[in-house]
Amino acid sequence: MSIKCINCKNRIFDSNAYLKIAQIERLQQEIVDELNEELKLAKEEYGKKSENVIDVQRRLNIETRVLKTIWKCKNAL
Repeated sequence: MSIKCINCKNRIFDSNAYLKIAQIERLQQEIVDELNEELKLAKEEYGKKSENVIDVQRRLNIETRVLKTIWKCKNAL
């Protein structure tokens, strides 16, 4: 169910928003988990200060920030 603004007719509330955000969160969590595993393997294979490890760490930091933003949205509901 959605509620629309009487002035602009845009949707301002979706009762399924929590469920939709939870689905997005689950997908993002899978990405973060995969990157954590990739980081662990890269550290074992290349060493802690290699370019490969730094690249994976950079991607992990970005995806973790996205996940934290999703959590903020979910908690705001």
